[in-house]
Amino acid sequence: MQAQSTQEPFLDTFAAMLQDELDRRRSRRTERRFKRSRLDERPTLADRLALQPQLPRQACFELHTRSSSAKVAMR
Repeated sequence: MQAQSTQEPFLDTFAAMLQDELDRRRSRRTERRFKRSRLDERPTLADRLALQPQLPRQACFELHTRSSSAKVAMR
C-alpha cells in the first residue's frame, strides 16, 4: 500500500521489503545465539578489540560507524 501511494518502482519496493526481512532474521538469529550463550551481558566492539590489541582501535570504530550509518541510509 505504501509503495502505491509513493509511486516507487516495484523493484525498489521489493528490495526494501527483502532487506527488512533479512535484517529481521539476522537480529532474531543474533538474539537466539545470545540467549543460548547464557552470557550476563552482550559483548561490544570495545570488548572484542581488547582481545586483539594489535588492531587500530580508532579505525575499527570508524568502520563500524560507517557500516551502521550505511545500513540506515539504505532504508
